[in-house]
Amino acid sequence: MTRCRSLRIFVVEDEALILMQLEALLAGAGHRVVATAMSGTEALGLIPTLEADLALVDLRLCDGETGLAVGRSLARAVQIPVIFVTANERRARFGDDFYGGGTGNNDRCAEDAGVLGVIAKPYTLNGLQAALAFLEEALLDPPPRLSPPAGLSVTPAYAARWQAKVGIMAPTR
Repeated sequence: MTRCRSLRIFVVEDEALILMQLEALLAGAGHRVVATAMSGTEALGLIPTLEADLALVDLRLCDGETGLAVGRSLARAVQIPVIFVTANERRARFGDDFYGGGTGNNDRCAEDAGVLGVIAKPYTLNGLQAALAFLEEALLDPPPRLSPPAGLSVTPAYAARWQAKVGIMAPTR
């Protein structure tokens, strides 16, 4: 793949050291962090002015706002896809009541929340770089020709979008 441009990324993370590390890793991979927020309230306040290709959002935020609420707002207000970067990956699996709220319509709820996928913490440098390479291709030159790497789980809703474009897509899990 020929790189068209770097991803413009919005990062929402309430742990200062993790935020700084993630910013450095993203910059080192050639991407641009366009804004950061350390709380859900701060993130929600930035949404009207954001110009980003992707948001990396911690699922559990310190101020009571959830990453899910931030993701939903990003998707609805400015159509920015969201990757949750979370140590709570077990709760963020697709198909769980976490996404569907017990409605039995889990994929649709994940899609409504703007969720593209999940990267589990702790992540490795190589795992994050592989996820970013896939996301760069998937978002800037869809459909992706690469398969999602092991450290990235993609929602069935996004996989189906890409599959519809080419008729094939590797399983997400």
